[in-house]
Amino acid sequence: MSDMNRYSVAAALLAQGRTIHLAAIGLSAAAGVALAVFVLNDEGGLAAIATWVVLLGLAETWFAIRTGFDAALFRRLSRMPPGDESLASLDAALTALTLVPEDKTGREPQARLSGAFRLMKMQGFLLIVQAGGLCALLGGLLWR
Repeated sequence: MSDMNRYSVAAALLAQGRTIHLAAIGLSAAAGVALAVFVLNDEGGLAAIATWVVLLGLAETWFAIRTGFDAALFRRLSRMPPGDESLASLDAALTALTLVPEDKTGREPQARLSGAFRLMKMQGFLLIVQAGGLCALLGGLLWR
């Protein structure tokens, strides 16, 4: 498979991080409402769990931004003519904007793809932990 095809497939996969992010927004909103109710009712334990769910949503948002940015970069790379000059110009732009340190430039395409997929996996992991926290909230409500 050519690098351009890999970049195109990677961009399409990373774009699905938006679905993860939309789910995390929903969980964060539910936890935010629950937090307000628990604070008003002086239920500290449940308020603490709700706070963690909201904070996990904020962390997921950071990964969603990074995943979306990588999706856009890989989409752009998939449309560029093949060759090292495409990656070199991308590295130069990222370095000039201080988005990537010098020691991360010049990486092989597979290393770049692996790094981007790690970000998306972390985004999914945070969503799962966030959902678990919301389940703990629901459990706390049922057994009080």
